[in-house]
This record gives sequence, C-alpha cells and structure tokens, in this order.
Amino acid sequence: MKRISYVMMMVFAAMLTMGWTSCTDEEVNETKMIIRPWNLISKKVLGVETLNEPCELDDVWNFKSDGSYTIDPNEKCGDETMKTGTWSLSADGSSLTLNGVGVFEVVEISLSKLVIKMEVAGVGLTVWTFD
Repeated sequence: MKRISYVMMMVFAAMLTMGWTSCTDEEVNETKMIIRPWNLISKKVLGVETLNEPCELDDVWNFKSDGSYTIDPNEKCGDETMKTGTWSLSADGSSLTLNGVGVFEVVEISLSKLVIKMEVAGVGLTVWTFD
C-alpha cells in the first residue's frame, strides 16, 4: 500500500512540475520569438497599404535580447535616420511597448511572422507586418 501511495505522490509531483514548466516555457518562447531582426513587408493605415517606395520595404526592426531595439531604414527615403530605444513584451505576449510609452497590440507572433497594430493619433489604425 505504501508503494502505491509513493507512486501516486511521484506522479502528482511530476504533473505539477510539468504544468509550471509549460507556462514558463510558453512565455519565454514568445519573448524569444521576437528577439531577432524583422523585415517590414507591409504597413497599412485604415486598411490601405502605405508602403509605396522601394526604400520603405527594406526597413529592419531589430529586437535584441538586452531589451534594446533599432529601426534601420537602410536605404534612406529622405531624412530618415536609425532609431533606437528599449522594448518590452507583456507577460501574456499581447502587447509590445517601445521606450516605455508606445504600446502596440501584438496580433500575431511566430518564428517567421510578426504583426503589430496601434491606433495612431491623427492617422488611425496602423498595422505593421514583418517577416
């Protein structure tokens, strides 16, 4: 009888450990997925594509593991310069904050695609898509 109790206790402990680990791994994975350079492939304002110039299509947003980011316009479309700052992802992966103030809603995040959106004052709903 003691052996059965011991086995059941071990199974219960294993289940608890796996449950805690899976939640933590999921959060870490979302954060890890965003850490890389992302190529801007689409920017829509109020549902209308606004990336019209070839120089706009080579912008790279690079989220780094130290919590910093760069937005490199690569080929300049005018007076654009590289932007830098800090980023954070909410614990549930639903929002991305830049510089502690700009909060984007994360629509989709995977290893190959990132889609974020924000209501931009004076412009309207803006959606950025990256690969």
